[in-house]
Parts: sequence; structure tokens; C-alpha cells
Amino acid sequence: MPEGNIIKYICCGLVGAIIVLLCSIPAYLNKTDSSPVNNVDDVQAETISELNKQVIELNNSLDKLRQDYEELKSNNVLLEKELDYNNSIKKLNEAEILSNSKNYEAAADILILMKDVKFSDEDKQKYDKLFQSIVPKAANAVYNQGYSLCNSRKYNEAIEKLNKVRLYGDQWPYMDSALYKLGVAYKGINNTKEALELFQTVVKSYPKSQVAYYAQARINEITNLSN
Repeated sequence: MPEGNIIKYICCGLVGAIIVLLCSIPAYLNKTDSSPVNNVDDVQAETISELNKQVIELNNSLDKLRQDYEELKSNNVLLEKELDYNNSIKKLNEAEILSNSKNYEAAADILILMKDVKFSDEDKQKYDKLFQSIVPKAANAVYNQGYSLCNSRKYNEAIEKLNKVRLYGDQWPYMDSALYKLGVAYKGINNTKEALELFQTVVKSYPKSQVAYYAQARINEITNLSN
């Protein structure tokens, strides 16, 4: 039960108790006409004392409920963290199995998604070892696939693969060619804005690359068409 509902429940019980006790006062006073007047004060004092005791008990109960609630909430957070971590370990093992079957792309996709997981020292060592072994192979595989798809004019599929090269990293020896081919693929689907940005990146980041010459030619082609 949420804390707000618990508090409402307790307050309703307290109000009900007060009403019952206040309603009982007239009935008690009507039992005898010979009671001294100061008995009314005695009854009221007794009633107030009883109510004060109940308020104290209810406040103590409420404090205990709050403590229990906070403890349960804290335990729930810890359990969720433990569950998430165990799922990450399962994913890590899954990536290892995929790598052993040479499905490097699927394994790399899993590792990339887990790059922000705070592993323990031992598990971090395993993650880093798998990452260094799998991701370069996956990047090379999707680059070759994307290159071939672009040459076959399957531009949408080529874009998906070549974008993964960038997702896996940006230090690959064929990065200039991957970006150039990605630009060609975007131009092939008439996304000249994205294509122009990629060609300009090739020229700026890899000025001594032979691919930069082709990228500049593409830039000139696009800008001349827009003029």
C-alpha cells in the first residue's frame, strides 16, 4: 500500500475514534442526574487523556510504517540493481557464445549496448577482452558488407551496415573509405545534405587520403547542382 494511502487510513481511524468518544460523553452524563457538575470535567479530561494516548500510539505506528516502507524501498532498489547486473552478465556470456560461432556483428551489438555497465573488476576484464577481440572483427565485416551493398546500389542496406562501422569506433584504417561509401549511399537515396556532410568530413579528416580526392569531386558535383 502506498505511504499516502496508509496515512489516510490511519487519519480516518483516528477521526472515527474521536467521534465515537465524543458521542459517548452525553450518554454517560445522562446516566445520572445526581452527578456533581465537576464530573463533566473529569469525563472530558479522561476522554482527552485517552485520545492523547491513541494519538501517540497512532504516531508511533505511523513512524514504524514509514521506516518499514523506506526499508522495503531501499531493498527493492538493491534487488533491481542486482537483477540488472545479472542480466548484464548473461548478455556478456551470450556475446562470448556468438563470438565463438563467428557471429561477430551480433556479439558486437551486445557489447556496444553494455559499454556503460559498471562491471566488477573480474567481469570488466572479461568485457574488455571480448570487446578488443570482437568489435574490430565486427567493424571489418560490416564495412565489407556495406561496401559491397553500396556497389550493388542497395543503398538503404549499405547505410545500415556502414553506420555500424561508426558505431563500433572511428579509428579503423578503412574509416575514410567507409565514410565516403556512406556518403555515396546517402546520395543514392537523394539525401544530399547527409552525403555532403560526410564527403566534407572525409576531406577534412583525411586530407592525404586518396579517397579525399573522390570526396572533393562529389562535393563539387553536389554544390554545382545546387547553384
